[in-house]
Amino acid sequence: LAGSGDDGVSAGRERGPVIVAVDTSGSMQGPREHLAKALVIAVGRQVVPRGRTLHLLLFGGPGERLETRISGTSRSVDGLLDLLMMHFGGGTDFDVPLARAVELVEERSLRNADVLVITDGYGEAGQAVLEALAEARQQKGLRVFGVVMSTHPGGVAAFADETWLVTPETNGNTAELFSKLRRC
Repeated sequence: LAGSGDDGVSAGRERGPVIVAVDTSGSMQGPREHLAKALVIAVGRQVVPRGRTLHLLLFGGPGERLETRISGTSRSVDGLLDLLMMHFGGGTDFDVPLARAVELVEERSLRNADVLVITDGYGEAGQAVLEALAEARQQKGLRVFGVVMSTHPGGVAAFADETWLVTPETNGNTAELFSKLRRC
């Protein structure tokens, strides 16, 4: 908790689980995908030792999704590493991971989760998913962060509360990104 108010109740937000959705479509293959997966490992190294749950979703085109969960009680990273070796390679469908994230925050173990979407930004979220996200923001306090492997946010601008632009070619802004992610 960030601190306590006059009535002894926390004035801050308890840091909860993290749901990370990684785009593994064809346009992400190569340096973008490698940087995205390195970012997943870095986030995992920050959250899991602190007792926070990490739920990882790999996604691609319509219906393509793989996932695993690592919590403080299951210290094994084998599932994470196995999943990070996989990718899809087709198109990008933001509806798959975003709809799943809305479902996941209903679970008791993933309440207060923040969602981190790592992508190149090519694609769009459908109106029904955007509405479900808006409702989850209002009712559950859901926050969605985007890390876009490009010089422009693309389709992420429609659903992310905050977006960071990172390119594998120019990693000068990567240190700043890691600093911001540590505060989430």
